[in-house]
Amino acid sequence: MVDLKIAQSLLKNSTKIKDIGAFYKGCLAPDTIMFRQGCKRSDKSSTHFCVGDEGWGYYTNYVEWENSLNLSIRKYADEVNSDFLFGYYVHILTDIDYTRRFWTLVRLTQDRDYI
Repeated sequence: MVDLKIAQSLLKNSTKIKDIGAFYKGCLAPDTIMFRQGCKRSDKSSTHFCVGDEGWGYYTNYVEWENSLNLSIRKYADEVNSDFLFGYYVHILTDIDYTRRFWTLVRLTQDRDYI
């Protein structure tokens, strides 16, 4: 829901997004791997361009993660609908920021087995 709310806010403030459907699909796409049968939460690391082996939800190398995202997005720039790609980018940037500002702090102050 957070990704959709952020997408909605961006659409209100941007005139550059032309294909709204593609943008929304991009905002959801990184998490759709979870609908695959047999998928594990750790599989999200690949769809989110994570770097390292800390495991999904435990990454703390935010700069490297963002650099990996930027390089990966550039790689697909000529192959994928730009509005979809922008939505995908926004989703992962949101996850990086959420992890940095909230999730890591919760993990560090709570019992890891509880979370």
